[in-house]
Amino acid sequence: METMRLRHQGLGLGLALAAVVVVASTAVACRPSAGGLGTDCATDTSCESGHCSDGVCCDSACDEPCYGCGDDGVCDVIPSGQEDLDASPMCPNPYVCDGNGNCIDGSILNPCTTPDECDSGYCVDNACCDSAGNIPCLSCANAEGLSNSYVPAGAEDSNSTPTCVAPFACDGAGHCKLGNGGDCSTGDECGSGFCVDGICCESACDEPCMLCAGGGGTCTYFVSAGGEDLEADPPCVGNSACDGNGICLLMDGAICGAAGDCISGFCVDGVCCESACLTPCLSCDNSLGTCSSFVPDGDPDPGANPPCDGNFHCNGAAVCEEIGLPPGTACTSAAECESGHCENSTCCMTACPVPCLSCANAQGIFTASRTDSTPIGPIPNCAKVTCFM
Repeated sequence: METMRLRHQGLGLGLALAAVVVVASTAVACRPSAGGLGTDCATDTSCESGHCSDGVCCDSACDEPCYGCGDDGVCDVIPSGQEDLDASPMCPNPYVCDGNGNCIDGSILNPCTTPDECDSGYCVDNACCDSAGNIPCLSCANAEGLSNSYVPAGAEDSNSTPTCVAPFACDGAGHCKLGNGGDCSTGDECGSGFCVDGICCESACDEPCMLCAGGGGTCTYFVSAGGEDLEADPPCVGNSACDGNGICLLMDGAICGAAGDCISGFCVDGVCCESACLTPCLSCDNSLGTCSSFVPDGDPDPGANPPCDGNFHCNGAAVCEEIGLPPGTACTSAAECESGHCENSTCCMTACPVPCLSCANAQGIFTASRTDSTPIGPIPNCAKVTCFM
């Protein structure tokens, strides 16, 4: 019995040890150790430092421009002349790192940050220069390291002696002139080369209805509504004017095709008009574009409000009148007839030409002879006579 008990105990102990081995091996498989500095990596979590940069475990995030992580896992400056495409922001071609942690123009032959780095003893515009480079509007930012490059037009030069700063600016040809916004009379006075509206401007500003007269010399201001723009290309003059929003449109009285052509926003009767001109029997058909012309006698005015059309027409004096009865229609007085002639109880087209004729027909034309004894008259050409067959 004692021997069996020991065997059972030994069996139990063996199973327990086996379970420990299994658990231990499982734990090792699920939790691989993090890599030290310089170890190859793909993610931050695979590094003890928590930083995976440039494919190795690094001592820092090392994500500044022109800094990289070496094989030893230490973040240091990237050698001069190389790009840095992993930084944020990047330092891509045509820019390169200068070996001091700076991203510079790659066209500069010998980049620098201090005079001690240059054989000449001059570090100008971040490049080793042949001289102090203190001439206004000349720069050493070139491959030869010579102080003969021009500072761009409109830019300032704070490194020169004397400086060329606001209210002055470089003209792109090595001269210091007035900066944008300065008063001028010719373009030669301005660093930009443009004198517009009496102001040194950033551009020619020759778009119709635009001004450079505001502060800063920017072409962002509008010619006032109704004003001309003689300096634009093409100019906004003659029967056109500016609308106050930078657009050249037609003035009142000019021939138009749509409301959008006119400063007023109204194209009436084919003319830019001062208003919608909705008064019956008034028209804008004049050189001034005023709603003051009379619609001709007998013409309708369907565009009026209310319209004058259908059984109405204009009388030539800005009055909308009802049209009289047409010829051939029964009448009792001349006032009822469109023609003004009522004979034989019929609206006639004309007056009676000779005695004893009748217009009592559908056309209201004097054609048939009268056969009754009723006197005709009073019509100028028809005497009051008795007509017999």
